[in-house]
Amino acid sequence: SKFVKLFSKSFKLQLWAIEGEDPCRARRIAYFRGAHGVILIYNVADETTFKGIEKWLTTTNSLLPSGTVPLALVAHCFDDERRVITPQQGKQLADQHGIGYFEVSSREFESVETFFSTFLRSIVKSVEEKQEAAKEEQRLKNEMALASSSVGPVSPSKTTQDFVIVQEKRPRLISFF
Repeated sequence: SKFVKLFSKSFKLQLWAIEGEDPCRARRIAYFRGAHGVILIYNVADETTFKGIEKWLTTTNSLLPSGTVPLALVAHCFDDERRVITPQQGKQLADQHGIGYFEVSSREFESVETFFSTFLRSIVKSVEEKQEAAKEEQRLKNEMALASSSVGPVSPSKTTQDFVIVQEKRPRLISFF
């Protein structure tokens, strides 16, 4: 765990490395379900790690519906001399799945800070958007409940047709007698 400051706020950053075949699938599922972002890393000098990204994308998409959390594809450039995966191949894969693409080198510490800063910003933005959407949904539910309770009793001799009109993000219950 590490605390980072972003947007004048402190955030607790926890990274969970889930590589290869985790013997405890239930634990892996729990990590994914609680995630605010997913980073998929491959080694540019090892084609097997690149080919494994497709499997992890499938796993990620099965556990987290598409678009629910930011995803990033990271090419780890530890040894550029033995590189077998080109930047174009990595970018193409990321583009196919609509996710961000980054190249970093932990040996030289190249682009690592830029990547984390960019990725954390996308996570914060995603979380804030979800919070705003939840607030808006709750506000709409409250307005609907208030509108339906303020209609009052309807006499049995009259028929009622209710329509919800959404205008300027404020639903109103209109009753016709």
